[in-house]
Amino acid sequence: MAARRDFLAQIRLHDDSLAMEVADQLARYDFPAMTPIAYQLPALVHEKAGDYAGAAKLMEQARAKLGSRAATNESEYMAAYVAQMQKRAAETQ
Repeated sequence: MAARRDFLAQIRLHDDSLAMEVADQLARYDFPAMTPIAYQLPALVHEKAGDYAGAAKLMEQARAKLGSRAATNESEYMAAYVAQMQKRAAETQ
């Protein structure tokens, strides 16, 4: 549900600050039935806003929350994403 609110805020309403607020709320959730994209979405919203360090931190948290529930390719993607966001954050400082 929060993922839908984030989509509506960012895409339909063109309200990036509301999208960030909803993404940060979603990042605090941790339910067994959550899909990997629900865990990853907050990082993607922060990346779109140019907050690369925040995106890396949120994806690392998503990876930790998913733990062994993540498929190998999901875990590898999240690790690569964190490295890429850390690199972009360092380049923009």
